[in-house]
Amino acid sequence: MLGRIGMVLNNATTATQAFAHAYKLGARKRRRQSWAMLKY
Repeated sequence: MLGRIGMVLNNATTATQAFAHAYKLGARKRRRQSWAMLKY
């Protein structure tokens, strides 16, 4: 959401940082899921 607001307000720094943070959170979640699949 913050990334889209940054894009609308033409604030590239806010948009880029928000999307980068969301991508990192998504990668962390994917790692946990893959670990859980290996564990069971």
